Amino acid sequence: MTYQEYMNLLQTKVIDILNRGINPWQVEERARNGISDRYYSGANALMLNISSLLFHEGDMRWYTLNQANKIGCHVIKGQKATPAYFFQNTVERPKKDEDGNIVKDKNGLIVYETVRIPPIFKVYYVFNARQLDPVPPRKDVKHDTTYDKELAETMLSNSPVSINYVPNPKQVPSYRPGTDEITMPLKSSFLDETEFFSTAFHEMAHSTGAINRLARKIENPFGNEPYAIEELVAEITALSLCEDCDMKYTNTTSADYIASWLQAIKDPDFKLSSIYSAVSKAARFLEHPEDRTRLIAQGRNNEDELLLFNGEKYLHLQRSYSDEEPWDYTIYDKNLKDLDGGRFGKEGLKTSDAIDQISQYHDLDPSIWTRVELSTLNRTEEPSVVAEAPAPPVSEPKETPKPDAKQKLHMTPVIRFSYSDNYRVPINKDMTMAEADKLLASLNEDARRYEETIPTKFNITVAINGKDEECPGRYVIGQDSGTIFEHLSKENEIFLTNKRLQENVKRKHGDENFSKILDLENLKHDKILPALSCHIGLDEQQERSETLLKNMEKRSITTVEREFIEYSRSVLDWVEQQRKNIGTGKAIDLLHPPQLEDFQYIMPENGETIKTVYISGPITADPNHKERFKNAEESLSQAGYKAINPVELVKGKIPENLSAAETWRRAMEIDLDALRHSDAVVILDKNGLESTGMDIETHLATRLNIPLVTLDHILSWKKDQEKKTEIAKEQPTQRSIRR
Repeated sequence: MTYQEYMNLLQTKVIDILNRGINPWQVEERARNGISDRYYSGANALMLNISSLLFHEGDMRWYTLNQANKIGCHVIKGQKATPAYFFQNTVERPKKDEDGNIVKDKNGLIVYETVRIPPIFKVYYVFNARQLDPVPPRKDVKHDTTYDKELAETMLSNSPVSINYVPNPKQVPSYRPGTDEITMPLKSSFLDETEFFSTAFHEMAHSTGAINRLARKIENPFGNEPYAIEELVAEITALSLCEDCDMKYTNTTSADYIASWLQAIKDPDFKLSSIYSAVSKAARFLEHPEDRTRLIAQGRNNEDELLLFNGEKYLHLQRSYSDEEPWDYTIYDKNLKDLDGGRFGKEGLKTSDAIDQISQYHDLDPSIWTRVELSTLNRTEEPSVVAEAPAPPVSEPKETPKPDAKQKLHMTPVIRFSYSDNYRVPINKDMTMAEADKLLASLNEDARRYEETIPTKFNITVAINGKDEECPGRYVIGQDSGTIFEHLSKENEIFLTNKRLQENVKRKHGDENFSKILDLENLKHDKILPALSCHIGLDEQQERSETLLKNMEKRSITTVEREFIEYSRSVLDWVEQQRKNIGTGKAIDLLHPPQLEDFQYIMPENGETIKTVYISGPITADPNHKERFKNAEESLSQAGYKAINPVELVKGKIPENLSAAETWRRAMEIDLDALRHSDAVVILDKNGLESTGMDIETHLATRLNIPLVTLDHILSWKKDQEKKTEIAKEQPTQRSIRR
């Protein structure tokens, strides 16, 4: 199992446990080794916490197979192990001097140093105490409430930014990227020291993402997916630092906080591994100041373009996409006046090495470069003065003409490839954005395998404000990457922010043609790219709704599940309306799509109306049907329902000498008669099995308007009814007052 496979499995488990309403981060006791009592950390802790909570009654003790055998236990037959991993990228080795001799201290003891090695990743498997026979007795482990306060204080003092303490208990802790500082209330404003430290760690984690440090995207609008990702990184980093300090995490809302942000991330390409990778770097940055330079350089090596500043000069470095000279750089003064630049380097030259070479050549100190936003290149030396144009004459507003059949606007963006060296690219054929991106992804994979580059041109037509706008583009298969939208956005940003590139284009094409190119790039930035971004978001909504409707067509639909059908249809109508609004220039509202709760099926207000329920599920095709029906019957009976179990219902009522087909027919007659007199039909999961009897039962219930519900839904509804009844009894009865 690779690291990515391990993290994919973990992500699946996280989503599963969150959907069950359980938070695996905030637990009374963390997963630990049953022999050494050493706590697991990071992703291992999360994986084992989840398994303990879901399958092993919350027992947090874990053993390897050898450890279990040593204490006289064996694994119960049929039990499956849970994976954990071992990772190491450093080793402790004896330090040697220049002559190769081992260094010793004044007491004659060998001096060790930490040496980085190629990363080692190994998966091993462990078993929970509840999977062993006999179950190991619990040790009398005293939970020490003390923690490494010295380490916590050290990390706080090594904060990469200044922390301003405000004597106001209502002050909201925050990190401000603009001023690069943290604001915190005084320690006395918190319930205890651990809450103070965990909150400070959270804000310090945000500060590691600044542009001149690990360069994460930290300035995001509230509630969007990048914002949610950054909050996850900061909160899990804070948890990790508290674990390293042996500190009990006292913020009881932390798990809810993490779960809510994780569920807010709806991107199907979201990877939990990327979160833990960012957490690992942020925690290392805060705990080990000596590694900060290396971490910053490591981050720079992943960049194709960056802007650095040393207080006096700017260095703009970007990929030239040339094998012979892969780097293109420009040096500006502090007023962004072009001083020097050019192309240099050789294939495979890392960003950090390129910065060192440029610095050495221009007699600059590479250690004081700090990264700044690329948007800084947009600044001009002096604001230009533009004369005010005379006010246009007042005229009656004209209505936007409605397009007829021949002038129908392209409400959905249309992609047409106008040229390509690859025969697999269809020329002048209308495609959707998703179809074009899928084709390019496939061709990119093949081209890179054979080390080819394939020039390709395309054109996008999109309706904006009652007019079809054309957006040409160029994509080199095998060299460019990402979707068409990402490619256009990147090229547009580079052109509009790179003055040197603009001057080159002006010299090459002339002032008049340059003005046309600039107008098109501004049109892209102001109208076309925002419209395409909206359409991409609508595409995702549309795809999810269409997929759900398609899946619903192939199964028996419960009364409760009908809400999803109505909801999905409403979303598709909303998507169509938003597309029309984009095309005709009307106001759009992408933040308030239809909500599922507006379509939820409402069970009867009076709980007494549902007394008798019929259980429906696969019987003939399921070898374990007796146990499943029996368990469902017991759960329903405990909830106060009269449960009709068709397995028990037909016993003794059908002669034994009948054929299998006749036995099935007689059983269905008995079962359907009982179903007609029930108040609801409880559907058990098919587990992928085909069941003709179940299909007939659900069809009849639908015809008779008998509610079809799942077992979980009717049980949870019953609990809600009982809770409402208890609350009503506790409230005082209002009495009329006679005057």
